[in-house]
Amino acid sequence: MGDLKMKNSQDYQHLKTELEKIKSNHKEEHLDPCFISITASGMGWRKAKSLGMKKDYYYGWVFYRTSTNSNGYELYEKLQSACEGYELCVSERQL
Repeated sequence: MGDLKMKNSQDYQHLKTELEKIKSNHKEEHLDPCFISITASGMGWRKAKSLGMKKDYYYGWVFYRTSTNSNGYELYEKLQSACEGYELCVSERQL
């Protein structure tokens, strides 16, 4: 099993920085536009709010969201891999 250690707010802030770095290093090569959202999964609203997540009435508590014009699934896989061990759900929608 993955890392079962409880993550604190500093861990989540470090993850957000890592997600930004992954997005900025992403090479857009093939046409595959998509929208990616990372939301709270199995965590109470108080914890989500304390971690700085914003409430979206469609997606729930949003930790991070981005879009890309190409290689969308490749970016989705990288972000999903980075979020392993966190109480987060990564979802991708084709545009």
